[in-house]
Amino acid sequence: MRKRRIPLFLVFLAITLILPVGGGYANPNEAVVGNGSYSTIFPDIDYGGITDPGFQDQQGEPPETIYRSNNVTGPMQTNTWWGSLAVEQFSMNQYPHPFSVRHRAEGLHVFYDAPHNMVVNQNPEAGTWHINGAIGTDFLIKHSNTDNFQHSLVDDYNDWYVTGLLEDGSQNMRVTYGVGSPFIFVEYEGGSAELEFDIEPQIWENRGNVLGFSTHDNKHYAAFAPPGENWSGVGSLNLTNNSDYISVAKLPDQDSSMLDKYEEYAYSIVRDAIADFEYDENTGLVTTTFEVTTEAKAPGAPDATLFALYPHQYRNIADTSQNQLLQDYQIQTIRGNMMALEGKSFETELTYTGVLPSLPDLGSYDRDRLIGYLDDARSHFPTGSDTYELGKYLGKLATLAPIADQMGESDIAEEFRDELKSILEDWLKATDSNGNLKGNNLFYYNDNWGTILGYHAAHSSATRINDHHFHYGYFVKAAAEIARTDPEWAAEENWGGMIDLLVRDFAADRDDDLFPYLRMFDPYSGNSWADGLATFDSGNNQESSSEAMHAWTNVILWAEATGNTELRDRAIYLYTTELSAINEYFFDVHQEILPDEYEPEIVTINWGGKMDFATWWQSGLVEKYAISWLPFHGGSLYLGHHPDYVERAYEAIRSENGSTDWNLWSNMVWMYRSLTNPDDALNQMEARIDDYGSFNPGDETIIERGSTKAQTYHWIHNMNELGQVDPSVTSDHPIYAVFNKDGERTYIAYNYSNSPITVNFSDGHSVTVEANSFNIGNGEGSIDPGDPGDPGQPDPDPTPPGDPEERNPYSAIQAQSYDDMSGIQTEETSDESGDENIGWIANGDWVRYNNVNFNEGASSVNVRAASDADGGTVEFRLGSDTGQLIGTVDVSNTGGWQQWETFSGDVDVEGTHDLFLVFTSNSSNDLMNVNWFEFEQAEGSTDPDARNPYSPIQAQTYDDMSGIQTEETSDESGEENIGWIGNGDWVRFNNVNFNEGTSSVNIRAASDNDGGTVEFRIGSQSGTLIGTVDVSNTGGWQQWETFSGDVDVDGTHDLFLVFTGDSSQDLMNVNWIEFTSGGSDSGDNGGSNDGETHSHDHYTAGITNITENEATLFFNPSAESLYVDVHIRINGGNQLNYRMDESNGDWLRHLNLSSGDTIEYSFTYERSGAQYSTDWFSYSH
Repeated sequence: MRKRRIPLFLVFLAITLILPVGGGYANPNEAVVGNGSYSTIFPDIDYGGITDPGFQDQQGEPPETIYRSNNVTGPMQTNTWWGSLAVEQFSMNQYPHPFSVRHRAEGLHVFYDAPHNMVVNQNPEAGTWHINGAIGTDFLIKHSNTDNFQHSLVDDYNDWYVTGLLEDGSQNMRVTYGVGSPFIFVEYEGGSAELEFDIEPQIWENRGNVLGFSTHDNKHYAAFAPPGENWSGVGSLNLTNNSDYISVAKLPDQDSSMLDKYEEYAYSIVRDAIADFEYDENTGLVTTTFEVTTEAKAPGAPDATLFALYPHQYRNIADTSQNQLLQDYQIQTIRGNMMALEGKSFETELTYTGVLPSLPDLGSYDRDRLIGYLDDARSHFPTGSDTYELGKYLGKLATLAPIADQMGESDIAEEFRDELKSILEDWLKATDSNGNLKGNNLFYYNDNWGTILGYHAAHSSATRINDHHFHYGYFVKAAAEIARTDPEWAAEENWGGMIDLLVRDFAADRDDDLFPYLRMFDPYSGNSWADGLATFDSGNNQESSSEAMHAWTNVILWAEATGNTELRDRAIYLYTTELSAINEYFFDVHQEILPDEYEPEIVTINWGGKMDFATWWQSGLVEKYAISWLPFHGGSLYLGHHPDYVERAYEAIRSENGSTDWNLWSNMVWMYRSLTNPDDALNQMEARIDDYGSFNPGDETIIERGSTKAQTYHWIHNMNELGQVDPSVTSDHPIYAVFNKDGERTYIAYNYSNSPITVNFSDGHSVTVEANSFNIGNGEGSIDPGDPGDPGQPDPDPTPPGDPEERNPYSAIQAQSYDDMSGIQTEETSDESGDENIGWIANGDWVRYNNVNFNEGASSVNVRAASDADGGTVEFRLGSDTGQLIGTVDVSNTGGWQQWETFSGDVDVEGTHDLFLVFTSNSSNDLMNVNWFEFEQAEGSTDPDARNPYSPIQAQTYDDMSGIQTEETSDESGEENIGWIGNGDWVRFNNVNFNEGTSSVNIRAASDNDGGTVEFRIGSQSGTLIGTVDVSNTGGWQQWETFSGDVDVDGTHDLFLVFTGDSSQDLMNVNWIEFTSGGSDSGDNGGSNDGETHSHDHYTAGITNITENEATLFFNPSAESLYVDVHIRINGGNQLNYRMDESNGDWLRHLNLSSGDTIEYSFTYERSGAQYSTDWFSYSH
């Protein structure tokens, strides 16, 4: 178990770091770069004694198969919005705003995520918020001669467009689309065009070859075919055209003049799109030119297009492009309104505001106290052996060395830099002193994808090509600090060549033979994408935007230190552009992007199809904000560019927290606070900083584990003297910052060269900066560099944040918790239940509640209402305010607006729906107030929130626990198990419905000790004992066996598993539990001709229609699914994967079987915009 191995691992790591590095042996699988090298083959991984399967699984390679045509060769682009197209047989959802699209065997699904599709959800228990877009299909682009493409391949791509090739022999369809394009261009081979709809579209303009149409929910589109090729099928569900080329477009509105404008560009298919940049060092201006090259598909089509600009683009549009904007042509997306622009190209202009290698030595601190903090930091150690945890340690040392220089502690400074050199030189050499390839602490070049992978890896940095700018950015930071004082070490022929190789992996130029152009960065969206493969239905994502800025800062500093002007300018472009996107889509500094009902002042994970206030691990309030701040460093000053926003964000944290007693990462809040109120930050720091003693990576209450007391103390005292950063003043030198305190500016610049330089500022000020040093304020005096901030990011949990929660209609839904409304207001209520009611309700007003799960059905509803008028009728409708009527409740006069009564009515509904309450009356006065409503279940239906004990309950899905932890599991079923289980530990599962009774239980467990006993109790950990299961030694912590025992329980209860044993060590790991029904079939009928059925809250599934040679797998979801896939293994053979066929709500797959065959099967299905997988089931024929 890991907690017993950590000390051994740290010993191993320490030994590794002090091993001598030799280079006297040639190895055919080693590519030498200066003094360093990398492996050209996948290394034989040395796990260092770490047997955790989750850790070992991280040490792999990316998928072998790349779905690309022969037109796409060389290093493969990753970390893109379209990345799943290259790794899936078809694709997951992609978000080329304003569209979302997905490739499937039947064609290209097209959807516009309209404002009415977006929902804001809060999970109070987790402290999370989500702005969720929908996943759906407005229409399907098809091929006339096939609806069963074999796959979809990447056929071409450029800076912001991609071409997907859907192939079925000679019947092919090429689809070209891009982020920021309102067009999708389609070319056919072996057939022609077809658009398929589920609901007949409204054709509001028919020009023969041009159609303007709207979907049933009022989304406006156009379809274009070449002149003379008219559309057929108007008035039906299928529009067809005999042409081998069409385009479709998303229109801002149903408008003929807009249709005219779009028609001008509908036949100009985009073949290339390039975003070129230029950095003017004299002015700090970064100009980006976005330019397309098109091919005419009809006579007279221009070499130009319609662009759809994001807010970060049109807010910074160059004067020369202003007249190209079509300001009335706007389409709302999850990232704000996109604005149309016409032409072949356009330009944006951003201002680079400088970075520093560190803060200077201007703080009024106690120098002896700071030296004491530095001395304490000498005992810190890495918290892991992987590229991220070790990278954080490198960043920490690189932060501390300049502070030690400032304090005159040269021995400590050199000790830190020597350790940096030792670690880097070990990692940057692929072979040991005998010339053999190492098994860890090395880099390997994967020539299939064109990427450098570091081992040990973490957070899917190797298997998914995730987070390379985050991880390698710390290595570059360490190298930049070394280069500042030892440029010879950083020379290309020494160790600089390998550092350049790491930079090229995540920020290569266009002509690189080994790596794709700007792997991590999206030139059009303006931000980086952290996921290499983007195989989520919400698209790609990035969590720690601040670590992206950290990476670009370090590349700027490294390039400046090594004299690489071209690389420096590229990194300045990345830094400046990413900042413009962060201010819009993460911070919303202009308060124009995020919905009013979304309460946090930040987005912590930005996706293509949603926005989250959450993290990749279970986190607290401060962590959710600070993941977008850390690490603090000399390039973090951008966080203070908008003081009003900083104050809003800080106040949101303080208000939610209730005090300034931060329960985690206190120093992150203090350093952020210092950007606008350093006095308060200083007071908070002085009150708590010395509560933190020696370095303890498990205690991050005061100091985030990637940072130090020394840096915190140094940073806040410096900010207290400097004041606020002043981005209004620019410089003709890239390594600078300007501060303003009480109207007095301080000018800071650093000179990496060996000769003095003069730095000029845009306000007319200039300073002379001596060689290899800072110069501060009015040219008076120079000093050595100060603290460059501090690395650190919490360990991401590999499970993405959850989907929107379903509402339970069988407990009271407070009326004021609506997701949307028309006409109503809220007020405080005097009723016993709830804080507020809705009121001022007039005829025709409505409220909407999203994602209400009626499960198997509701038969009646109660409404808590009050009226001092004649009352009215509450209509309950599905889908819209004019949707299906499922029931009504009449409300009469109760004698006052706060005189509450309960009114009832019958309803008939099942499944999951958006529920509308529509208020009607003949009166022109206000009708009623409503406090809450609650449905009654139909006879025979079950609580949608109840757990089903007769299919496996994954142990890690507990509702509460004491003493246990979770980890990845190697067992076949489930992603995690619970472990570190000691005597007296327990887990609780709420609301387990045993129905009429259960007779036995199976528990999947593993133990490398003596095991123990699992007590099954109801109500509490000391509640009624319903049964026990004894677990013995299985031979290892991941050697799984199934243990059984008798139980006796019926009805619905909170179930406790209480673990007991004589051992003082850990007892066991547990993966899942499953009960067997007492006296009746639990759903698994073995090999009987009746097949088997498995019931779950979200589905019923199994195998049926059994004959001697055939059977049918079925899956019946409780709510509509867009797709269901089945995964099959027959007689232990290779896994087969199929898309199931839908028939009247059932999804089916027919099989040919022989007597005695054993089939294992599981399902993957879509539900409410997310993808889920079932457990594996087994059946013997």
